[in-house]
Amino acid sequence: MDQKKVPGKKFHVSVAGFTNGAHQTYVNDLKGLGQIEVISPEQSDYLVLFCPIASRVGKDIGETLNKIPGGKPIVLVVMHHTYDKDHFVPESRRLVENQEVIVTVDVLFHESKMLICNHNYMAWCQVKDVLVVSPGPVSSWRSWLPREYVPQKVKELSNMPESGKRISQSVQNMDQKKVPGKKFHVSVAGCTNGAHQTYVNDLKGLGQIEVISPEQSDYLVVFCPIRSRVGTDIGEAMNKIPGGKPIVLVVMHHTYDKDHFVPESRRLVENPEVIVTVDVLFHENKMLICNRNDMAWCQVKDVLVVSSGPVSSWRSWFPREHVPQKVKELSNMPESGKRISQSVQNMDQKKVPGKKFHVSVAGCTNGAHQTYVNDLKGLGQIEVISPEQSDYLVLFCPIASRVGTDIGEAMNKIPGGKPIVLVVMHHTYDKDHFVPESRRLVENPEVIVTVDVLFHESKMLICNRNYMAWCQVKDVLGVSSGPVSSCRPLRGKKFHVSVAGCTNGAHQTYVNDLKGLGQIEVISPEQSDYLVLFCPIRSRVGTDIGEAMNKIPGGKPIVLVVMHHTYDKDHFVPESRRLVENPEVIVTVDVLFYESKMLICNRNDMAWCQFKDVLVVSPEPPAAGSIGGVYSQWAVRWPLWPWPRSSNPDWPQD
Repeated sequence: MDQKKVPGKKFHVSVAGFTNGAHQTYVNDLKGLGQIEVISPEQSDYLVLFCPIASRVGKDIGETLNKIPGGKPIVLVVMHHTYDKDHFVPESRRLVENQEVIVTVDVLFHESKMLICNHNYMAWCQVKDVLVVSPGPVSSWRSWLPREYVPQKVKELSNMPESGKRISQSVQNMDQKKVPGKKFHVSVAGCTNGAHQTYVNDLKGLGQIEVISPEQSDYLVVFCPIRSRVGTDIGEAMNKIPGGKPIVLVVMHHTYDKDHFVPESRRLVENPEVIVTVDVLFHENKMLICNRNDMAWCQVKDVLVVSSGPVSSWRSWFPREHVPQKVKELSNMPESGKRISQSVQNMDQKKVPGKKFHVSVAGCTNGAHQTYVNDLKGLGQIEVISPEQSDYLVLFCPIASRVGTDIGEAMNKIPGGKPIVLVVMHHTYDKDHFVPESRRLVENPEVIVTVDVLFHESKMLICNRNYMAWCQVKDVLGVSSGPVSSCRPLRGKKFHVSVAGCTNGAHQTYVNDLKGLGQIEVISPEQSDYLVLFCPIRSRVGTDIGEAMNKIPGGKPIVLVVMHHTYDKDHFVPESRRLVENPEVIVTVDVLFYESKMLICNRNDMAWCQFKDVLVVSPEPPAAGSIGGVYSQWAVRWPLWPWPRSSNPDWPQD
């Protein structure tokens, strides 16, 4: 949270691969900042570790960290070889768990030189931040050029004709200007839903003063939300503001994905009055908490001549009143429990206080929502005609335009003071249609569960998404699982593990959690009551599953875990169960993993829930820090069977 600083100025360099000498640029620049290179780790205050990527990022970093001595703070520089200065690489810091690493940055290089690009500039800013180094007059990519080359570049630019001064981001930062004072005027060139106010408030928190007219200001802050094409929107925004003032341009991209990649907009800005252009991500009325926004904020602060201070991370994006509580909660958690996902936030899920519910429908569902209402009644819940009589509300919100907007409007129309079950309905005929989880957009504390369901015309689709949603709803109702199950439960506790490919050991998480649930691993299929088959996908799903199934002995029930390698926790994969015809497979689940670890995500939550259901396991959670201990505590009670057929005539009968 509070980024550590290196304890002194002496550093030792360790190079874990072939860099063609490109890393020497970093070493020289560190020396230029007054840091002192020493010849052994023992003499140093901190280590600078250069890790050029030769194969897979996680593997190369892991091998590199294993080779260096412990006990010293580490600055880890992950080097990616490419000639493309706009090359995109996922942030390697997500793969680093070593507590001695105080900062991890990714840089781009080609042959023997660092690329001159914004990516490297941002990395350098991060490194300087942990060194407690003032930004000085030069805070741009100039530090990446050989020292003797900088004056020549400056000279060449000053001698260029006016038409040649089309400033790309690189040139724009050559002698980066500072704003001349503290008074700023805000100009908003489109709809931001108020998300830009976060920036305004943070600027004020840095001692900047907002004024009501451009004439009174020392500089302008222009917020440009993108609604069509970046270049067009920026051009239109720039044409509407008065000239003669330095401009801080904040280009805003609407997305729910905090890892969303956008090319740098500064390359499209030619106005010489723009002293810095940054890209930020927002969703609905909030800035996303992500590294891109951190870096953008760092750049803005740099032109304000503002010191980095102790907080140079996502904490600045929390509403001020939320920071202490969040920090306190995290600091009090055990280390193994600090792997926070949306699932973990819901760990202690609330229950409805009674059985009486009132239905509110916020749009046209063609009567499809009635399936839910009938099934709730089939579970012993009682529908009442007014909110006042109810114990909880069931709000059906069919999506007509944008999810966040429609949910917001629906929530504004219902009375407060009652727990809410929110059912977000997406109209489609595709039972495998993918929709991001709407719960991420819901902040109302009265909503105890948010689920997404698919419907077409007047009927709910019969699909796994709807089944999972129904499980979640039943969970908050505290409904007993009942005698009916669509999956045959396993008859014993002894299991044998079969791995059909390379999982980097990620499957061991599942094995450990099964043992934590009282299951017993045996060394041969003959001794087992059932088999657990891990099938990592390396080519085509159907082919890989088929080959895996052909290699295992018959006659035993099989739990099939299909493993998809990705770093994206929202990665969508079609359900592999549709490709499995072997009657001995009693359940097929899809899970996501990266390198040697399972991802902490909703898909894995659901898979673990399904897995546990066939084991007929009590809901006691395994140890904290395991895949079950971390994220299955709120999902463990979901039973696995279809909606009650007796109360729903639309369900196909056996």
